[in-house]
Amino acid sequence: MWFKENTAAMHYEAALFELLGRIAPDRVIAPVAVDRDRGWMLTPDGGVTVPTLTRTDEQMWIRIVREYAELQRTVAERRTEVLGTGVPRLRPLDTPQWAAHHARELARTVRE
Repeated sequence: MWFKENTAAMHYEAALFELLGRIAPDRVIAPVAVDRDRGWMLTPDGGVTVPTLTRTDEQMWIRIVREYAELQRTVAERRTEVLGTGVPRLRPLDTPQWAAHHARELARTVRE
């Protein structure tokens, strides 16, 4: 099993994965349990993580990108539900500022 306690910046992730587990169970590891109020989730062990892959795993990288694109298409059709999980609504022009803010938040969390 894998337990995840999300940071404040990613608090919505537990609710998002709960939704994704319902609408795209073949694309994500669906949570076994979710605490939306705390941003916690418990999932089955998913095996190898992306950071452990190497440049020589070219076919795996191709598969990851393809499947991620397919997930995005599925999720785009459910925009209202996705935003209902607390996922930030971002315009392209707002994205750099949002990313910089959350990078600072994550860096602060690491220092604590």
